[in-house]
Amino acid sequence: MNTRILFIFVACFLLIASTCYSNILAQDVPIKNVVVIVEENHTFDNYFGTYPGVNGLNRHIAIPTANNTDELVTPYHIYTTALPNNLCNSLRCAHLSYNNGKMDGFVLVEHSTLPMGYYDSADIPYYWDYASQFVLSDNYFSSVMGDSMPNHLYLLAAQSGSIRSDLPPGSTVTANIPTVTDELDAKHISWKYYHGYFEPTQYIESFKAKSKLVNVVPEKQFLSDIANNTLPDVVWINPFNSEHLPQNITEGEHTVVSLVNAIMQSSYWNSTAIFITWDDFGGFYDHVPPPQVDQFGYGFRVPLLVLSPYAKQGFVDHTLNDHTSILKFIETLFSLSPLAERDAKANDLMEAFDFSQSPVAPLILPGKYMADHYPLEQQTTSLPGSGEPSLSIYTDKQVYEYGDFLSVRLQVSEITRDPVVLHMVDPYEQSSSAIPIQISKLDSTIITPVVFYKTNYVPGKYQITAEYSGAKTTVSIELIDSDKIAIPTEYKSLAKSWFQGTPHESDFARLIAGLINSDIIKVPNYNAESAIHIPNWVLNEAKWWSDDLISDNEFGSSLQYLVQKGIISV
Repeated sequence: MNTRILFIFVACFLLIASTCYSNILAQDVPIKNVVVIVEENHTFDNYFGTYPGVNGLNRHIAIPTANNTDELVTPYHIYTTALPNNLCNSLRCAHLSYNNGKMDGFVLVEHSTLPMGYYDSADIPYYWDYASQFVLSDNYFSSVMGDSMPNHLYLLAAQSGSIRSDLPPGSTVTANIPTVTDELDAKHISWKYYHGYFEPTQYIESFKAKSKLVNVVPEKQFLSDIANNTLPDVVWINPFNSEHLPQNITEGEHTVVSLVNAIMQSSYWNSTAIFITWDDFGGFYDHVPPPQVDQFGYGFRVPLLVLSPYAKQGFVDHTLNDHTSILKFIETLFSLSPLAERDAKANDLMEAFDFSQSPVAPLILPGKYMADHYPLEQQTTSLPGSGEPSLSIYTDKQVYEYGDFLSVRLQVSEITRDPVVLHMVDPYEQSSSAIPIQISKLDSTIITPVVFYKTNYVPGKYQITAEYSGAKTTVSIELIDSDKIAIPTEYKSLAKSWFQGTPHESDFARLIAGLINSDIIKVPNYNAESAIHIPNWVLNEAKWWSDDLISDNEFGSSLQYLVQKGIISV
């Protein structure tokens, strides 16, 4: 047989076979609904770098803190879930961080070690719970090396047209590109885009049409659509609590859990695939160089969680995927044609599913599981004879001063895996945002994220309410206006001389040494020869003080706490 004829025959056979396979697959897959939840600005290493069994952080990772220096920084656990500042995630910063695949420019770009920080199960326990019971991908990349906007467009269109980076507020630039919603409309497959934090569809030319706009709705409508059994076949959710710095990431996690719980507690769960991902790297470090498939990307690794009754259980997916793989899954499921070269070549994520397995039961969170234990196991620890869980709360003092951290002792009769949720009611009877505290012991002393700063709290009496698995209790405290730590004038002058309010580490160390020597902050076993080591993120505290945003007592108390906790080592 002529070689050319044979080649054509084989090519046609493969094309027909591929089409038939796709159609058979679409008919056999018990998935009828696809939900894509897109959070913001975190890399895989930042959220799951210490998760068991993944290609994550290791003890050999260290990158330079500056050019022409031997000083290196290694990954470290971030001290708070509410960081004060955003990190640079622009196209330029991304490429400088990537540094031609060396992956060593993150700290240099930011002039801070904060990009090397990571979170773990203590900070985002519910995301880790999902990974434990369903699918976590450790080889999933953002589509574009850069910031949010183009990556959101790739999730819809596998391209971003003329938009290469985030657009300034009020921009009228739009991308004239086809999206998967065009093909869904053509096949009469329903869809909606639920927007919260921002609305990327407004930058797509075709979404100016009323027929599109009617399907772009506020995030809150998702829950009502679930309740009314009117959920479309394909939906994207871009929550307002997006985890974009400086938002508290636990608020974003709780929002995602509420969305997932709503699905799992409805009839939709039996036929739904949920994809939870993050749009771009957000300035955080990841150690895996992204493959460069074209001039735009891939961008850095971001997490992907796949939840479904048919998702493999406790599976870490090492298959190469990116944002267009979710698009390819939708195209495969509904027998749609690819929109661009990226989704045509993308993997379809089917390896994350086992459609022959018995459907997995819903994982409603919080639940009665052992804290920080993966895979999840039911918690059985309780006091003898205990019925409904009981809760007691005690504060470490009754009167607090500016600069104090709120420490509480929590006693419960049973570990249920639920968090203890604290609310503070101020003297004006305004309630704070919920503060969830994960506990793993019947008697726990916890230093909360609450620090009494004049910028956040007024003097007066506060009520602290704690709720836990149906139990509720309240304790009262008082905050007084006192400035008991008086910092000498020469140190305030030093602060005013710091360049743009941010000190060099040696200046900051000199300040701390002076405060210790003056017995203003207490450090045991300190002597004048002790070296002082300070993480760069601590310098933000100094900036607030030098800008008169916090008082002497607040600054001094914070320094003393950081030293006692070993965050500043002497």
